[in-house]
Amino acid sequence: MESIEEFLIIFIRIFFIIIIPAVALYFRLKGTIQTGFTLGVVILSFILGILISGSIHEDPVKVFTRTINTGDAEKSKIALKRVIQLEGDAFARIDPEKITRPDLYARLTSELVLEYLDIATRYHDTYRALPDATCGNIDGYKTAVSNLGHALRVSRYAKLLGGGDPALHNNIKISLDDALKKLEGLNKKCEGAKP
Repeated sequence: MESIEEFLIIFIRIFFIIIIPAVALYFRLKGTIQTGFTLGVVILSFILGILISGSIHEDPVKVFTRTINTGDAEKSKIALKRVIQLEGDAFARIDPEKITRPDLYARLTSELVLEYLDIATRYHDTYRALPDATCGNIDGYKTAVSNLGHALRVSRYAKLLGGGDPALHNNIKISLDDALKKLEGLNKKCEGAKP
């Protein structure tokens, strides 16, 4: 077994799918409990075993470290994206000492910085110039706010990887604040206009 998570999944499945139903069947055959109760226990324990074992996940930082050490660039990139998107301290928990392929790690981080900056720039350029605020284009403002929020998020990811563009980040913040103010004004203005 590679990790404690795999052991837990196997243990939970054995406990909920084999042991609990076996105990319930034993007491049913002994005549202590009713058939309906036994069926309920067996079905419920089977469902709980599947749900609980499905909710156990390995730490994304460990997954990334293991994947990058295999040398698989595509899977490592996906695993690194998952770690970054957790925000918080997940990215800081990556231990460079445990990475046996520092060249691949450096390449992946630089690729992701460029990818995130490209996305942020594209979204900012598309949604920074908003049309006049009318009740007819309130959905366009909601879309713009959502996409500018996404641009700000990916700009933060690029900064986290050590390659963010502070000017772009500030411009996105300004555009997002402007769009939020206009959207708030539109919501107030258009509230009374709808039947």
